[in-house]
Formats: sequence, structure tokens, C-alpha cells
Amino acid sequence: MSDDAYEGRLAGYFQLRCRDPLPNVILGRFYPAPAPQGYRGKQRHLARFVDELRRKGYDVSYAKGKALVTDHDWDGIGVRLTGLVCVDFDCMFYDIGHELPPTWKERSPNGLHLFYRLRDDVAGKAKCKIKWKPGVDLLVPTASAGQKYGTREEDGGMSNVWGGHVIVAPTPGYVCVNPSEAPMRDQLPFAPAWLEKALTS
Repeated sequence: MSDDAYEGRLAGYFQLRCRDPLPNVILGRFYPAPAPQGYRGKQRHLARFVDELRRKGYDVSYAKGKALVTDHDWDGIGVRLTGLVCVDFDCMFYDIGHELPPTWKERSPNGLHLFYRLRDDVAGKAKCKIKWKPGVDLLVPTASAGQKYGTREEDGGMSNVWGGHVIVAPTPGYVCVNPSEAPMRDQLPFAPAWLEKALTS
């Protein structure tokens, strides 16, 4: 199957999961490299990306499922959203009625994550908005204890407040879509005015 045919079939699959289009968030091309086999091999693979993201200025920790962990039993990596906001779409195509500037974009198992910087005066007042609109979360590290995503058994029963961090590639199920790798943190665009207002209102 050609690359274009594969991408077309994949885009069609995700479109079936949501009824509304999102013209300014595009699936894009992604062809992730295969991860090493074996649990420890995968950990070593992920650890290299942790070092790379830290070099780029991000606050990164290891994760088990969707929860950050401090022990040696981990299978992913997460970026703490200090000074950042993640627009989290639960599907690939969704119209939120606002333009989103091009930025670091990743495909998650359920949709898309778009990352923006927050100005200091906004970051101090921003509030996490779970279900800001149907299928859309605005994630910043100020979620209250009542805004946990949950403690599902498949996530190890851990109870982190997930609004404060986001799981990122190359954790299994997550792929960097555009650009091909995370940019330097200080090169991320600032959140547009409408997004700042949504976070502080």
C-alpha cells in the first residue's frame, strides 16, 4: 500500500470517530520508528527522549499509564505543563470555533495534543478546564482534586491529577505529528488571546 493510500485510510478511520470537522488541526504524516523489543529495551529507548526533552527545556518525568511515577516501573514519559497549556482533543477532527496557530502537535490514542506557552501573567491565573467544550480539555497545572481523570485499573490505580502533565511521544500510542520532533521550549508559540481568556475566565 502506498504512503498516500495508507494515510487516507487512517484519516478516514479517525473521521468516523467524530462527526465534526476541525479544519485547522490536520492529521499530517507520521511514520514512527519501531521501538526496541523487551521492557528494558523500551525503557532505554524512552530514556533517550527524556534526556532530549530536558535539554530542550521541558520538565519531564517517567510515567506508568497516564500517571507520573518515581519508581523503576514505568512505560512512558510525561511533560509537566509548567508555563504551558495543552489543548487536548478527544478526537482527530473537531470545530471549536477558534483558530489555533501552528505549534507542537502530537497524536494521542484518542485524538490530538497541541502545546502553547503561556505568558507569566496568564500562567499564574490560568485554570484547568476539563470538558471546556465537548471533547476538548484545556490542560494547565492547576486542576483541583476533583478534576482527576480517574484511577482506572488499566492505569495502575494511580491517582495523579492528570491536568498538570501530558503523556508524550514516543510513549506507545503517542506520535509527534508536526513538527517531526518536539521543538525547543522557548520556540513554542504563545497561546492566542482567546485561549488565554478561556483559561482565566
